[in-house]
Amino acid sequence: MYGRGLKELTEITQAEGRSLALHYLPEVGEAMPLSLALYHQLVASLALADPVDMIVHPHFDVARNLLLYTWFESSFMHAAELQAFGSLELGLRLKLGGWKNLRRGPGLARLLRDAAARGLISDDKVGPYPRLTGFGEAWSREHGVRAPAPEADPALDVRPYVDVLCDAIPAVRNRLAHGHPGWVGTAFATLSACRDLLNSVAPFLPSDVAA
Repeated sequence: MYGRGLKELTEITQAEGRSLALHYLPEVGEAMPLSLALYHQLVASLALADPVDMIVHPHFDVARNLLLYTWFESSFMHAAELQAFGSLELGLRLKLGGWKNLRRGPGLARLLRDAAARGLISDDKVGPYPRLTGFGEAWSREHGVRAPAPEADPALDVRPYVDVLCDAIPAVRNRLAHGHPGWVGTAFATLSACRDLLNSVAPFLPSDVAA
C-alpha cells in the first residue's frame, strides 16, 4: 500500500494488489487483465523517437523505468511524472534557447507557451494514450484518456488541446513538486503527453531556434 515503510526483502519483486486489479482498454475490443508482460509493452510504447538527442533521451528513460517499476511499487508514480516533466523542460530549454537556458531561463509554463506560439507543438501531435482502468470507484478513473469530443457548434470557438496542456502541465508539475498525498493514476497520461511534446520539438539544437 502507498506510504508504507521499506519493503521486506521477499516483497521486492511482488506485484502490488493495485497492479493486479488493473485492466487495459484497447482502442478496439474488450478490456483485458493487465499482466507484467503487457504492462512492459505499454511502457515500452512510450519511448521517444530517434531524433530526440542523447541528452534528453536518457533523462526521459529514467521516467519510463520508474513507471515500469510501479508494477512493484506504486509510490514511484509521482517520481516518474516529475522526471518526465523535468525531461520536457530540459528539451524545451535546449530547443528554445540552447545551453544558455540550462542554468537560468524561463520556467516550464512560459516555455510551453513559447513553443505553442512558434507552432512547434500542436493538437494533432499529442495522443491518444494507453488506457487503464480497474475495479470499484478507486479504479474506475482511466489513465491518460481524453474523453471523446462532443459534437461542437462550428460557430463556437473550441479551445486547442495544446492550450489546455500549457495550463495543466505546469499546474500538475508544481502540485507534485510541492508534495501531493495519496495515489493519483495519471502517470501514463503524463509520460504520454511529455513524449509527444518532446518528439514534436526534437531535435534540440540551438541552431534550430527560431529567430
